[in-house]
Amino acid sequence: MRNDQFGYDISLSSPEAVQAWDRMVLAFLAHAAATPDHLGKVLEAEPGFAMAHAVKGLFCLMLGRREMDETARAAHETAVLCARQGAPLPREAGYVRALGAWLGGRPSDSVREMEAILTRWPEDALAMKISHAIRFILGDKDGMRASIEAVLPAYDVQNPARGYLFGCHAFSLEETGEYGRAETAGRMGLSVSPDDAWGLHAVAHVFDMTCNARAGLNWLEGREHAWAHCNN
Repeated sequence: MRNDQFGYDISLSSPEAVQAWDRMVLAFLAHAAATPDHLGKVLEAEPGFAMAHAVKGLFCLMLGRREMDETARAAHETAVLCARQGAPLPREAGYVRALGAWLGGRPSDSVREMEAILTRWPEDALAMKISHAIRFILGDKDGMRASIEAVLPAYDVQNPARGYLFGCHAFSLEETGEYGRAETAGRMGLSVSPDDAWGLHAVAHVFDMTCNARAGLNWLEGREHAWAHCNN
């Protein structure tokens, strides 16, 4: 048993696996193409870690590609088997249930599982981002904003995911018509996490919605580093 970068217990035994897990979370928050590489290292080091298999399945479903459904189902089967054999922590078990719910055609229940996690562990930025992503897929703009604003107070300046949280807040503010606040939040997020493609994207949306193409081009110019690493 070790702690992740947010200080929460995690069922990993080696520091190398924890490091790979922490890197995976930050890569996912940044929409980085390296995300599956870090996750692969976790699974290679600790193949019995149910949460990692569940996250693999959730990532597959978030791609929105039917050909990934089989991989997601296989990941769920493995996650359930590992959970039976290894007694995952309550937070980890929530991810397994979330994957099962989505595979069962109930993505809203997957969101509820993530929100239940955030109620007890608000700094679980992986749960924050997965909830945000599924709500985005479902078109739940108000839910996106409410979810982010519920956990904002928990993310102090020491939290490694703080900038990415601001990026998610910026996007949800833009989607709910708060363009001025969205731009402010997005700029703040990029100042903390320069590789936050989602925050960059949110501010670009603001300029698009306010018919300010020149400002949008100026915003994107010179910030290629914020999306060069990406995998949508």
